[in-house]
Amino acid sequence: MVGDECRVQEQELIKTIERIRRDLNEIWISNNLLLTCETYEIIKENDPNIVFVHYKQVSQLQKLLSKHHCPLVTKEVRENVGSNLMPVSVVLEGPANNGAVVSLSEWLTNKRQLLEYRFQLKDNLSCQGTTRKMERELLACSDKALAISGLSYDDHVMNFPL
Repeated sequence: MVGDECRVQEQELIKTIERIRRDLNEIWISNNLLLTCETYEIIKENDPNIVFVHYKQVSQLQKLLSKHHCPLVTKEVRENVGSNLMPVSVVLEGPANNGAVVSLSEWLTNKRQLLEYRFQLKDNLSCQGTTRKMERELLACSDKALAISGLSYDDHVMNFPL
């Protein structure tokens, strides 16, 4: 801890990531594990009412669901609950780094491919192109929401577009 900043040694950070991976915390579950070819086939076969929203739109989704299904729920979902946390920096190790300090986001950006390899994050992937196409469509929508199957607001059948 230096001033208002938390500094963590690089090896301690990696051990923490390994521990999270081993314990399979919810943070470890990503779209790579959930949105597979099998998932997309099940959606096509069962035609559920399903909508994807950008995480920043969760409060709007909560309001809409509350209005129609849970009118007593009025509490808003907080956006970016981690924004008030103390900044974290990583102390780099090894003779070439000489204890240099970088922000956690910079460290993650620079180590992303190494972390993907070390923790086998890209193993058993399927239909990643479909997921990326859906993400592009979602982000292109002005309201950052995308209904991909089921019935529309005016009861028209929506076909799975992907």
